[in-house]
Amino acid sequence: MRRRNSREQAVIPRRIYPASSRRNASYPHVVEALRAAGHLVHDWRESDLYWQEVDPDHASWTSKDYIAGLFAPAADRKFRSNRAAINWCDTLVLILPCGRCSHAEFGYAAGLAKRTIVLLDPAHRGVPDLMHRLSTGDFADDIDALLAALARQRRTAPARDLAQTRTIQRKAQL
Repeated sequence: MRRRNSREQAVIPRRIYPASSRRNASYPHVVEALRAAGHLVHDWRESDLYWQEVDPDHASWTSKDYIAGLFAPAADRKFRSNRAAINWCDTLVLILPCGRCSHAEFGYAAGLAKRTIVLLDPAHRGVPDLMHRLSTGDFADDIDALLAALARQRRTAPARDLAQTRTIQRKAQL
């Protein structure tokens, strides 16, 4: 089903996983704009995990505690939920600035040959991240550019053998 955005262009709804930090103030605005444009957006904040739920003393974990915490029931539920949402999406938008978890999600989606778009932070003055080249060639520096990138036909993922991609996608469903 095609929908129209505010500029009256036909929009092919995408299934989008926005990866970012809960501290990123632009995240809610990006989610809102994507939904307003007619896209299906998984908002991970609706079932977010706070490590205090796993262990209020998580900041002083040993390596053994850290590993055990990753497999605690609440952490396991959140991991499975996020992985299922990334498997469901056809596009992952990495909203900068963000941290390790978002970048791991970005790499996972790129490995599944999903379309990946990096939404740059115009205020960013730090060191570039070379692995952002895993994106399918789409970068945006504001919401309008992101919506324009989504309206364009999907670019191909980094070169990969089709059989290998299907094997990776089947394993991801396990």
